[in-house]
Amino acid sequence: LQATTELALSQPREAGSYAGYLETCRKSAHDLRDLVTRLSALSRIGEEHSTPTLDPVDIRVLLDKCVAVFLPLSEERGITLKLEIPAEPMIATGDLTLLRIIFNNLLDNAVSYTPAGGEIRLIGSMFPSILEIRIANPAEDLPENLDRLFEPLFRRESSRTDAGDHLGIGLTLSQEAAAAMGASLQARRTEEEQIEFSLQLPRYSS
Repeated sequence: LQATTELALSQPREAGSYAGYLETCRKSAHDLRDLVTRLSALSRIGEEHSTPTLDPVDIRVLLDKCVAVFLPLSEERGITLKLEIPAEPMIATGDLTLLRIIFNNLLDNAVSYTPAGGEIRLIGSMFPSILEIRIANPAEDLPENLDRLFEPLFRRESSRTDAGDHLGIGLTLSQEAAAAMGASLQARRTEEEQIEFSLQLPRYSS
């Protein structure tokens, strides 16, 4: 923010030029707010006074809302978001806020790291006591041990370029959020050498 404002004020400019600098400042402020929100959420998860609120959550409805946020960016990069979700309702037991954080972080990573023109698959499966959502996408620069992706502040080599605004705490926060709800979040390599995140949630029973 300081560098942008100093550059903008370094010489007289036309209104349109100032607008461009203001847009950069706006984005920086948004990123800072996102950082503070994620760090605050990460610090609260697991504390006794911040027990998750476990309610029935329609996973399909929530996924549709989260996917809609990332459609403009994915379309701009020529990335296809393919949903393979059962037609019948997928009702899980979970905390709506934490689930939204998890899905937003996973989609953010998938859209950011998938090469232009690639495909992201969102696959839903239902078992007697568990619901599973898998998000798979092609990615480069994966560590040999995928558990490292969940380490705080871990950043992949590709984060130096087009995914450079990633802070290295989204996946840490997501795994902690899953554990707080009695769920699990893991990563694996597929047979197609893609990265796949699997979120397993307790299935809701009335």
